[in-house]
Amino acid sequence: HILQLRGNWNNAMKHCKEALRIQRMTVGDDSPITTNTLECIGRIHMDKREFENAIQCFNTCVSQGKSKLQRECGIIYQYRGESIKAKKMLTQAGLHAMHELS
Repeated sequence: HILQLRGNWNNAMKHCKEALRIQRMTVGDDSPITTNTLECIGRIHMDKREFENAIQCFNTCVSQGKSKLQRECGIIYQYRGESIKAKKMLTQAGLHAMHELS
């Protein structure tokens, strides 16, 4: 995360991808540890404005239970002018947030 915060995205990505490779071999794709690393990779893609790659990472995380990332997908879709997809994702994110509060 330090490299990402400093804007050293290439090194951050390299280290995250290596961690993801090891995690997939040791704890599997469905582990929360693996999902957290994939989220980090998605955030690096987002910082680099590689939105399609970010959405792919975030959607994988969402399918593994990280519904909060629907908000990020919605923001990307909105930025890209895909208002229907943005509204759907942001609505789902809001519904999940309300469900977590109850």
